[in-house]
Amino acid sequence: MIYLDKEKTKKVDINPDEDNYYELTGDNTYYVFGDEKVIARDKVTVYLKDNSRAIAFDYSRAYAFDYSIVYAHHNSRVEAYHDSEVIAYGNSKLIDKRG
Repeated sequence: MIYLDKEKTKKVDINPDEDNYYELTGDNTYYVFGDEKVIARDKVTVYLKDNSRAIAFDYSRAYAFDYSIVYAHHNSRVEAYHDSEVIAYGNSKLIDKRG
Protein backbone atom coordinates (compact mmCIF):
# COMPACT_ATOMS: atom_id res chain seq x y z
CA MET A 1 0.00 0.00 0.00
CA ILE A 2 1.15 3.55 -0.73
CA TYR A 3 0.29 6.51 1.49
CA LEU A 4 1.03 10.22 1.75
CA ASP A 5 1.56 9.88 5.53
CA LYS A 6 3.34 7.37 7.76
CA GLU A 7 0.21 6.91 9.89
CA LYS A 8 -1.50 5.25 6.88
CA THR A 9 -4.50 7.58 6.81
CA LYS A 10 -4.02 9.14 3.31
CA LYS A 11 -3.93 6.29 0.80
CA VAL A 12 -2.66 7.06 -2.72
CA ASP A 13 -5.15 6.00 -5.38
CA ILE A 14 -3.08 5.08 -8.44
CA ASN A 15 -2.93 2.00 -10.64
CA PRO A 16 0.25 0.05 -11.41
CA ASP A 17 1.76 -0.20 -14.89
CA GLU A 18 1.97 -3.44 -16.90
CA ASP A 19 4.98 -4.55 -14.78
CA ASN A 20 3.10 -3.88 -11.51
CA TYR A 21 5.15 -0.77 -10.66
CA TYR A 22 3.42 2.33 -9.27
CA GLU A 23 4.86 5.55 -10.72
CA LEU A 24 5.29 8.33 -8.16
CA THR A 25 6.05 11.80 -9.53
CA GLY A 26 6.19 15.42 -8.44
CA ASP A 27 7.72 17.00 -5.38
CA ASN A 28 5.88 14.76 -2.89
CA THR A 29 6.69 12.35 -0.06
CA TYR A 30 5.28 8.81 -0.17
CA TYR A 31 5.28 5.93 2.33
CA VAL A 32 5.30 2.46 0.78
CA PHE A 33 4.41 -0.65 2.80
CA GLY A 34 4.29 -4.35 2.02
CA ASP A 35 5.85 -5.82 -1.12
CA GLU A 36 4.97 -2.90 -3.41
CA LYS A 37 7.11 -1.83 -6.38
CA VAL A 38 7.43 1.87 -7.19
CA ILE A 39 9.23 4.16 -9.61
CA ALA A 40 10.12 7.53 -8.05
CA ARG A 41 10.72 10.42 -10.50
CA ASP A 42 11.32 14.16 -10.35
CA LYS A 43 12.42 14.88 -6.77
CA VAL A 44 10.09 12.40 -5.08
CA THR A 45 10.90 11.28 -1.54
CA VAL A 46 9.89 7.71 -0.76
CA TYR A 47 10.07 5.70 2.48
CA LEU A 48 10.05 1.94 1.82
CA LYS A 49 9.14 -0.72 4.37
CA ASP A 50 8.38 -4.43 4.45
CA ASN A 51 10.13 -5.84 1.36
CA SER A 52 9.14 -2.97 -0.97
CA ARG A 53 11.14 -2.16 -4.11
CA ALA A 54 11.89 1.20 -5.71
CA ILE A 55 13.61 2.58 -8.77
CA ALA A 56 14.61 6.20 -8.06
CA PHE A 57 15.33 8.74 -10.84
CA ASP A 58 16.10 12.44 -11.24
CA TYR A 59 17.14 13.71 -7.80
CA SER A 60 14.65 11.54 -5.93
CA ARG A 61 15.34 10.31 -2.38
CA ALA A 62 14.64 6.84 -1.04
CA TYR A 63 14.81 5.59 2.54
CA ALA A 64 14.76 1.78 2.63
CA PHE A 65 13.80 -0.26 5.70
CA ASP A 66 13.13 -3.93 6.46
CA TYR A 67 14.56 -5.85 3.52
CA SER A 68 13.57 -3.34 0.84
CA ILE A 69 15.51 -2.93 -2.42
CA VAL A 70 16.32 0.36 -4.19
CA TYR A 71 17.82 0.97 -7.64
CA ALA A 72 19.08 4.58 -7.72
CA HIS A 73 19.69 6.49 -10.98
CA HIS A 74 20.52 10.08 -12.02
CA ASN A 75 21.67 11.86 -8.87
CA SER A 76 19.24 10.14 -6.52
CA ARG A 77 20.07 9.66 -2.83
CA VAL A 78 19.41 6.52 -0.79
CA GLU A 79 19.62 5.66 2.90
CA ALA A 80 19.34 1.94 3.65
CA TYR A 81 18.51 0.28 6.97
CA HIS A 82 17.70 -3.23 8.30
CA ASP A 83 19.16 -5.57 5.67
CA SER A 84 17.97 -3.50 2.71
CA GLU A 85 19.77 -3.62 -0.63
CA VAL A 86 20.86 -0.71 -2.84
CA ILE A 87 22.12 -0.64 -6.43
CA ALA A 88 23.39 2.85 -7.36
CA TYR A 89 24.09 4.29 -10.82
CA GLY A 90 25.07 7.64 -12.37
CA ASN A 91 26.12 10.08 -9.62
CA SER A 92 23.68 8.63 -7.09
CA LYS A 93 24.72 8.79 -3.44
CA LEU A 94 24.52 5.94 -0.95
CA ILE A 95 24.56 6.60 2.80
CA ASP A 96 25.41 3.34 4.55
CA LYS A 97 23.93 3.36 8.09
CA ARG A 98 25.02 -0.17 8.96
CA GLY A 99 26.74 -0.03 12.32
